[in-house]
Amino acid sequence: MLLDAPLRAAWQARGKDGRNPVVGAIALCGDDRGHEHAGAQYMGSEWKKLLQACLVAWAATGDPGHAASALRYFTALIDDLDTIGDGKGGDAAGNRDSGYAIRNLAPYTALAYDWLHDAPGMTPELRARARRRWAAWLAFFERGGYHPHDPGSNYHAGYLLAATMVAIAQGGEAGEAGGALWHEVADRMWRVEMAAALAPGGVLDGGDWDEGWQYAPLSVAEYALAARTSRSTACRAGSPRCCAATSTR
Repeated sequence: MLLDAPLRAAWQARGKDGRNPVVGAIALCGDDRGHEHAGAQYMGSEWKKLLQACLVAWAATGDPGHAASALRYFTALIDDLDTIGDGKGGDAAGNRDSGYAIRNLAPYTALAYDWLHDAPGMTPELRARARRRWAAWLAFFERGGYHPHDPGSNYHAGYLLAATMVAIAQGGEAGEAGGALWHEVADRMWRVEMAAALAPGGVLDGGDWDEGWQYAPLSVAEYALAARTSRSTACRAGSPRCCAATSTR
């Protein structure tokens, strides 16, 4: 997902170029080796920040230490709640605040699953555990989350990002349930719901945000990232994890 050869090359170049977000990500992930970022902060927000930084640092440098740090926060997000190693998270971690937590937990663990799929430490058991977590978090949001099918809600934006990235990351590894999720994401959430929302006169046409302007920036960024991830993910010939991402067009 997203990490093609041009992007990796650009990050590698930027990682050696003074002050910029890539250099900042490398520094933040490197800080993990000398300091403890054990607290989750708000529903995993600290861990997802470190996970993203370490993924960028790994992609820019190839340093296996950055991959190991990314896996540390990946594992915390799927297993823990407040402190790394507490084991109090898991299947119910996404249920907090009517499902708000899913936007911190699912998209970035899906990205790590994809980018570090064959890295040391990303064992088959760990991948299977992640898929179980995703299934539980998404099922809760579908059942009891806030506005799961109402575009223009910030909760919907977080849910759409989570469902899209999980569906692509797990590909064919989740069996029939994974196929059902892909069709839900591609054929209902994007082809029907988002298409209507983005059409002339739709809820996302015109630039207003019904919940108030303060909810718009993150929500629009989540919609944009979900769309870019869908459109840029190509089917790799012969791969059992292949997804027909172009079906979202």
